[in-house]
Parts: sequence; structure tokens; C-alpha cells
Amino acid sequence: MPGRLKAEGLLLSAAIIWGGGFIAQKVGMDDIGPWAYTGARYGIALLAMLPLLWLPLPRRSSGSSKPRSTAALIIGGVLAGISIAVGGILQQVGIERTSAGNAGFITGLYVILVPLLGLFVGYVVRITVWSGALVAIFGLYL
Repeated sequence: MPGRLKAEGLLLSAAIIWGGGFIAQKVGMDDIGPWAYTGARYGIALLAMLPLLWLPLPRRSSGSSKPRSTAALIIGGVLAGISIAVGGILQQVGIERTSAGNAGFITGLYVILVPLLGLFVGYVVRITVWSGALVAIFGLYL
């Protein structure tokens, strides 16, 4: 039982930190706009991640001894970074125009959107996923 209690405590801590992040974002934009805020945020992330470019690449698990292409990893990373940055900008603009609570709720709707998008690509979504998503949305509402 102590392990389960620890796990649930960690989940609660993660939820508090995630939710508190919206308040920090709202307050952080008191002096600067969403573009500058997001630029600073992702600039710091870039500086933190840049040293990882010099780490040796792991070998493929498929048994091939040939390392992955550095160019492919960089291109994939840049495309993922652009997608995340666009989402971040949209979120910051939304936070500027509404309360931190509403922004957290709207962002948390991905809990429902992900299974819905899965249906469109042919993924079978089990009833346990839907029930868990509904409970999560109710929790977000509270």
C-alpha cells in the first residue's frame, strides 16, 4: 500500500504543478506579451537541449549496427519543435484573453480529443478509455 500511496501522491503533485503552470503563465505575461513570453520560454528550452546534439546516437534496436541519421533526427526535431511552438503561441494568446482556469480546462480537453482523433484513424477506443476521459474532464471542471 505505501507504494500505491506514493504513486498517487506523485500524480497529485504532477496535476498541481501542471495546473499551477497556467497561473504562472498568466502572471508572467503581465509585463510582456504572448510572443515575447513564448520566445523566451522556448529560447531557454533550446539552450538547455542544445548540448544533447553532441551525445552519441544510440544504435537501432532492430539489430542493425548502422546508427540513425543525424540529419533525420534534426529534421524531425525541428518539425516537432515548430508544432509545439505554434501550439504554445496559441495557448499563450488564449491565456492572455481568458482566465488561467479556463485556459487549463480548454487545454485539458485533449483528454477527450485524443480518443476522438484515434477513431478517425481507425483506432478502437475501449470503454475504459472513454470512462477515464469523462472522469478526467469532470475533474478538470471542478
